[in-house]
Amino acid sequence: MAKMAKIDFIINIMQNYWGEPVAIFAGALEPTYWAAVKEAKAHYRVTCPSDNDIVIANAFSKSNEASGALTDAMQHVKKSGGSGVLITNTAFGQICHYLSAAWGKSIGGRNRSRTAIPAHVNHVIIYSEFPEARFLEAFVEKDLPKITYLTNWTDVVFTDGIIQVSTEPGSKGR
Repeated sequence: MAKMAKIDFIINIMQNYWGEPVAIFAGALEPTYWAAVKEAKAHYRVTCPSDNDIVIANAFSKSNEASGALTDAMQHVKKSGGSGVLITNTAFGQICHYLSAAWGKSIGGRNRSRTAIPAHVNHVIIYSEFPEARFLEAFVEKDLPKITYLTNWTDVVFTDGIIQVSTEPGSKGR
């Protein structure tokens, strides 16, 4: 597309976890693009085991299209069952794709599709300080009971009271 538009110079910026630039690639279209791709493969690649009880996916860099991060994360939940947590904390909300978004409960764009939560994923927590009910329209209706939408991070972080030991003065612990 860039060639068709007669673009012959590009600037690509690679970012870190905080959205800060860590590398800039600028120059002629094709060699600059391929140099950035080579570096990005090393910079962004993560090795993740596929037998996790809980997988947390932070959609920081593209929080307005967060379902992609969740789809990738669910692949790494162990097959015997587990949970996924999606962090999508953006005041801008989710992008409304005109070809694939929902427009109410029964109408959508021509390419509308919904994300199915795999059977081995028992529970999904979606965290955002800026909730929007429309985001849930991205999921298959039968999977909605598996989803909890939380707006407070302390509600997301859960503990197991059975194995905790209180260290408060005067407590008897377990």
